[in-house]
Amino acid sequence: MIKLAHLLTFFLFFLTHTISKTQNYHIGLTTRYGFIFPHRPSIAYIVKKHIPSFDITFSKQLTQKNWHKLYKYPYWGFGVYHANLGNPTYSGKAFASYTFFEIPIISQNFYTFHFKYAFGIAYLTKNYDYLHNYYNLVIGSPLNAFVDFGLINSLRIRHLRLAFGITYTHYSNGAITKPNLGFNIPSLSLTIGYVNNVKPFKKDTSIISFKKTYEFHCLIAGGIRQNSTSDPYRYFANTLAINLEKNISPKRKLGIGLDIFYDPSIPQRFSFSYEKPYIPYIRYGTHLSHDWLFGDFSVTFHVGRYLYDHYLLDGWIYSRVGIKYKLNSHVQANILLKSHFAKADIIEFGVSYYTTKHQIFKRQ
Repeated sequence: MIKLAHLLTFFLFFLTHTISKTQNYHIGLTTRYGFIFPHRPSIAYIVKKHIPSFDITFSKQLTQKNWHKLYKYPYWGFGVYHANLGNPTYSGKAFASYTFFEIPIISQNFYTFHFKYAFGIAYLTKNYDYLHNYYNLVIGSPLNAFVDFGLINSLRIRHLRLAFGITYTHYSNGAITKPNLGFNIPSLSLTIGYVNNVKPFKKDTSIISFKKTYEFHCLIAGGIRQNSTSDPYRYFANTLAINLEKNISPKRKLGIGLDIFYDPSIPQRFSFSYEKPYIPYIRYGTHLSHDWLFGDFSVTFHVGRYLYDHYLLDGWIYSRVGIKYKLNSHVQANILLKSHFAKADIIEFGVSYYTTKHQIFKRQ
């Protein structure tokens, strides 16, 4: 309760300071009711009760830039989250702080149907400990990535906003510390909020002239992973990727690329030997990508296949999901979660150099 009180105090102080300088904002209180989805039979025992949770959020309607109109004046904001994970002995409670987008799919004067995507940091009060909590085989660290998305119906009555929908919440540390099976929580949500003002969306394509163009990216990324709870070492893995991406619309980009992975954890997993923690190992593959574009910010999805992997411990197929931000006209920051089907492999932090010849958005 003390951690929750501190988190709420900081959030309310920051909220009060921000509201004084903001127009077209929304403050909301959300309650959710869901369950832990036992995606592995080995963790079904930890599910005891349904999962109640709540959020306090602050968001601002984005109306100034061209891509804001493309997405029907979306909302961007931040929030705090608290959940009781249904088993006080083994799984405890969750606290999170996150940022989010609400992207309208249907936007009318008093009704909106939108997609919500959130990401941030979660703190779990109970995690695996070989002495005191060895029954928790789901999460191996107190700090985890928080990912949340949903489909929401919203009704506005003057300054009152009511919303309901379905959400899906995920906690994972990206295999930095094992175990890392992850929590997955589908929920029903109900929100009541205050809206001070709303700029209505009116379709207008005359302000945007789009030219299809290509971008060439060279990415260097790295991350840390652990093989198992019995392995005392953590391994630093690297990725070198070369991507060719084409902007096919103001909102979307498709790409193809070549990935070279250096991962010294793989020989150790193959041999079950933890005496020599750094044996060089390289595998490589090719991928297809799809990006959603939000100005300089984008959300990316990759599906790839290994062309060479001597041990093939993870199968032929790999995938990535992540966020990218263009720092300037040639440098881009990247955070990517690489996985093999539903099994997280590593969180990659990287930077890429890119070149492009044309502006995507141009005023006439």
